[in-house]
Amino acid sequence: MKNLLFGLIATVLFSFNTFSQTEKKVFLGTFSVHAYLNDEGSNGCYSVLVIVTYTYEGTETVLAQSNVCVGNCGKFAANNENEKCPDLEFKGDYFYNTKYITKNCIVDLLQTESIYELYSQEKERVLSQIKN
Repeated sequence: MKNLLFGLIATVLFSFNTFSQTEKKVFLGTFSVHAYLNDEGSNGCYSVLVIVTYTYEGTETVLAQSNVCVGNCGKFAANNENEKCPDLEFKGDYFYNTKYITKNCIVDLLQTESIYELYSQEKERVLSQIKN
C-alpha cells in the first residue's frame, strides 16, 4: 500500500492544484497538513502536533502524525513508542513520535516537496499565531 501511495504521488506530482494553503488536489484525492500548538516552551522552543491526511471521496484518512520541536530547542530524549518511525531531525525541525502509531512515518511523507510545502505553511501559520 505504501509503495502504491508513493507511486501515485510521484506520478501526479506535477499536476497538483492549490485549493488552500494547507491542501493539494491530487489525481484521486487531497493531501492536507494540520498543525496544532502542543506546548509553548521556553527560549523560543515550541512543540507542534503535525498530522498529514489524505481525503478521497469524502473519507479522510490519517497517513502520519508526529510531534515536532520547532525553534531553539536543543537536543532532548523523548520516550518514543513507535519503533517503526525513529525520532530525527529533518530540515531543522526535530520530529519525535511518542504515542502516535500510524502506517507511515511523517518524515517519509515530507520527502515529497508538495507535502513539505504544506507542512511549512501550516508550521508558519501556527508560529505566527503565537507571535500575535
